[in-house]
Amino acid sequence: MHPVTTQPKGWCLHLISDLLISLNAKGERFLVVTGCTKVRPSFVLVDMGPMHSNIPPEPSPHLFDNVLRRIGHEKQRVVRRRFAFFSLTLASSAIGAIPAFQWVMSSFAESGSLEFLSLIFSDFGTVSAYWRSFGFALLESLPVLGIIALLGAVFVFLQSLRLASREYTHLHPFAVNS
Repeated sequence: MHPVTTQPKGWCLHLISDLLISLNAKGERFLVVTGCTKVRPSFVLVDMGPMHSNIPPEPSPHLFDNVLRRIGHEKQRVVRRRFAFFSLTLASSAIGAIPAFQWVMSSFAESGSLEFLSLIFSDFGTVSAYWRSFGFALLESLPVLGIIALLGAVFVFLQSLRLASREYTHLHPFAVNS
């Protein structure tokens, strides 16, 4: 039932999964760990001292305060990182919205969409008479890619602004109320 191995005289091994509990000649218990070396000996003897002397030490009286302080520091570090990320995203989307706006304006000028839109105000009777043809012509002339790029940049800007302001209130909770 128990493995037979070569061991120092007076030692008795009992197999418990990967750990072996060993008794020496005096009856003191020791842990023996198997399978932890590359050579794969039959067992590795780890002297952990007598089992009855392994009483856990008394924790420090400041341990709870230290753990809570460390958790608070870690939360602040995460909030600072998130605030920095959202601030960079806010700045980059604001910078990216400028060329997108210029692209949309030049596309409107090239496609003639502005002339179609001005026709609504100058000759509303003709537009209302031929509203279907006018609508299709206006939709064909719209710079869809530029509008999508501009709306995407504005959307990212607004979301980054929302998330950065939320992280700022977590970072400086009293700055908003005062």
